Amino acid sequence: APLDLLVVADTSGSTLGPARASQVAFVAALLDALSEKDTVNLVAGDVKTVWAFDRGQPCTPAACETALGTLEARTPLGWTD
Repeated sequence: APLDLLVVADTSGSTLGPARASQVAFVAALLDALSEKDTVNLVAGDVKTVWAFDRGQPCTPAACETALGTLEARTPLGWTD
């Protein structure tokens, strides 16, 4: 059955460095495992929240590239207490 997936990505300051590289690699692998029958959206959150799309999109190569690009474009902000 097709999946309707929302990827919630923590982009706070605690994700700097190797943790961020692992996060991006994981999301890339996850998106790569989906088919065009699946829908996907991505939200990145730190001091503000940024969505890749207004609503879930079929997981076409272009949509997956946009979702991953949204994550990669976020500079980790804020801090963890």
